[in-house]
Amino acid sequence: MAYQKGVLLLLAVTMNLTLLNFHLAFAQLEWDLAKLDLLRDCWYTIHNEPNGVLSPSPTCCKTIKREDIDGVCEHLTPTDQETINARKLVDATMACGKSFKTTTKYCGKFKIPPTADNYDTFQAIRGRL
Repeated sequence: MAYQKGVLLLLAVTMNLTLLNFHLAFAQLEWDLAKLDLLRDCWYTIHNEPNGVLSPSPTCCKTIKREDIDGVCEHLTPTDQETINARKLVDATMACGKSFKTTTKYCGKFKIPPTADNYDTFQAIRGRL
């Protein structure tokens, strides 16, 4: 009887760990899909190449408004930042009229200005940098 309980307990723990790993992998997949959507719809605005900043297209703004940009910023890896310019992503987000949560301090390596609650304020701050 004790052996059966031990086996059942081990099985339950194994199943919980498997489900936890699946949940974590699925969550990472969600962030990866959000980043791909942003790259697809906002490529000319947020890609990491030395050029002028292009205004986001209506399609780009629609994607930015749909996605959890705070979460995307939190999950930008160094590898992601070889393709996505975090500062340009912040610029595009502000240009599309979407604000960051007050708890979001960084987008990748880029520090979001604390008073950047709208695009005009952000541009004024950026001009002083």
